[in-house]
Amino acid sequence: MGLFMRLGLTPATNSRLNERIPIRGRVTLLYFDSKHIKRYLPGRMRNVSGSGILVESLAPITVGSLVYVRLRKVGLFSGMARVRHCDRRRWKYGIGLQYYIQLKNRF
Repeated sequence: MGLFMRLGLTPATNSRLNERIPIRGRVTLLYFDSKHIKRYLPGRMRNVSGSGILVESLAPITVGSLVYVRLRKVGLFSGMARVRHCDRRRWKYGIGLQYYIQLKNRF
């Protein structure tokens, strides 16, 4: 909440449970498509919070899909997640993922 308080925002004006932290890095999403074929989708992290991660990719993933988030350099952010939203952003897609186990509960 520290950043939000410094910006003059209160919990009433920001309904998010966890603060988003801008972060950049390559990520691979592993999932099974509707035909149960294993797929790999490369993307870029845009931000992360204690409960999820936002990834930009060139292809969409169905909302509700179960994915494994894989990062080579920052293993802390790797783990199972569910697709909460997938929105087209010009020629990319913003994929919002919610971790099954929040970051603070992993250690």
